[in-house]
Amino acid sequence: MKAISKTRNYSLAFIGVLLMITWSCKKKDDNSNNPGITGMNNASGTYTWNSATSVITINWTNSTFKCGGGPDIGTQTLTGVIITSTTLTFNDNNNMAFTRSGGTAGDIIGKWTATDTSTGNLYALTFNSNGTVSLVVNMTVNMCFFTSSQHWPDGYTVELGYEDQNKSATAVSVTGPGITGSMALTYDINNGQWDSWTYPSTNINFGTSHPTPPLTYTFSIKDGTGTWTATSKVACFQDVFATNLLPTGTVTGTPTFSWTGINDVNALYRIELNDNNYNRIWNSQDISGTYFLYSGPALSSGTTYFYYVIITHSSSCNEGSFAQGSFTMQ
Repeated sequence: MKAISKTRNYSLAFIGVLLMITWSCKKKDDNSNNPGITGMNNASGTYTWNSATSVITINWTNSTFKCGGGPDIGTQTLTGVIITSTTLTFNDNNNMAFTRSGGTAGDIIGKWTATDTSTGNLYALTFNSNGTVSLVVNMTVNMCFFTSSQHWPDGYTVELGYEDQNKSATAVSVTGPGITGSMALTYDINNGQWDSWTYPSTNINFGTSHPTPPLTYTFSIKDGTGTWTATSKVACFQDVFATNLLPTGTVTGTPTFSWTGINDVNALYRIELNDNNYNRIWNSQDISGTYFLYSGPALSSGTTYFYYVIITHSSSCNEGSFAQGSFTMQ
């Protein structure tokens, strides 16, 4: 995969992330024009909680979640769990914090609730004293669909996708800002989704300026039930870039990436390194600092490498901007 094709390389991390499981949707079998297919989704199973290691192990035995999402039937292991009398959190900045009305610190038993502020979806997670667990999600926004804005050195783009692991749809098309008529999405068999960046589809390109968000996109899905629709929105664009990128020129030894960050204490950054054909060979995790030591595969002498410093999150926007740099290994 060539990184220069501007593929969706990071933003799935914040689409419906919860409990390290990709929560999904329950599709209504009708042809109505819904603002995000709504409905109750349920899963249940058994669990063990190890307070000494802060690990929850859940064996999901039943699930009504559809669109290839989750929780899937099977075992899920959740690490870095912190339980106070009223909060349940996980070792992942992208996860929501669950709350309960009261209890004992370290004791998991009870009904925990959370609201995804970006979608309005409501979650209720109940751990019972007999070792059973249940999850109920009231979906107001369909998590099977995703729309993401990206800001590149040459302009703003929007990419679109629909999760469909079993390829139950026969065609998916989208209408909305930046699209003339409608856009057909292409099925990516490797990732089990219809998207705008798999050839012959293309992402929406707004050039050097973008419309005022939110931008609403309407998906039309043809499957065995007929044709049904749902909408998904781009909430914002990341207008600023990281600046003063290093290294540049010739590099000896292990590269250290550094940059000037934006004026936002909540900003997160990621490095993506590509070879001279723009094939991605390494990327870092999200970090809050402004430097990172390369830790990928060995680099070849005489080869020029291209990299991006990506703003993956800021206080104003959970979308990405990609500042580009390059260097040559000596």
